[in-house]
Amino acid sequence: MPESSSGTNAICPECGGVYFKKENWQKLCLKCYLRKKGKAAPTTHEPLIPVDMLRRLIQLCHPDKHRGSECAKLATQWLLAMREQCTHG
Repeated sequence: MPESSSGTNAICPECGGVYFKKENWQKLCLKCYLRKKGKAAPTTHEPLIPVDMLRRLIQLCHPDKHRGSECAKLATQWLLAMREQCTHG
């Protein structure tokens, strides 16, 4: 899938999580980048998407339901990373 000028999803080589890569020079997710710099990642008190809704969204977009499409794989990876952040914050 070609990278657009507005950015793309990428997998962080440090934690394996999916993050939004806006620029070509970005190699790590924000959390891993800040950890390497010795800074704490910003924390949120409430997830943007509630955990029960994330579960539903993962079920709806799962690649098994969409003939293994690349789009479904990327969406599911991103949602799983969001779920991981919500549960391990």
